[in-house]
Amino acid sequence: MNVIKKIIRAIIAWTWELPQNLIGGAMSLIFRDKAKSTMNDNTERVFHHWRYTSGLSLGIFRFVGYNASSDTMNHEYGHSRQSLYLGPLYLIVIGLPSLIWCGLHTYTALYWKISYYWFYTEAWADKLGKVKRN
Repeated sequence: MNVIKKIIRAIIAWTWELPQNLIGGAMSLIFRDKAKSTMNDNTERVFHHWRYTSGLSLGIFRFVGYNASSDTMNHEYGHSRQSLYLGPLYLIVIGLPSLIWCGLHTYTALYWKISYYWFYTEAWADKLGKVKRN
């Protein structure tokens, strides 16, 4: 039964989440010499630990820094849940706005003192990953 469940999860991931899995897979190849990979058996998601401090989730692929906290790992888990829920819409609804927010946050934090995790994409990822922030 466990094998059947894994096969069904893989089929769903590689059809429903295809666009982000293709990008995540390509990034896995690009960063393979800079990343240590592990497979999470509970979620069938691949973790790549890379030298960058930022995190990124694309389908079954999650990229986090080598020294990532459990909050960061859980936050990226939340993004992977968003990918599972939204499927092909993830890149438009979460991915692009999150990327833009990441780039703009340096300026918004200076002027408005807004937390990075205030933005809807990040707040929802925290909620799905059960991350509690002050």
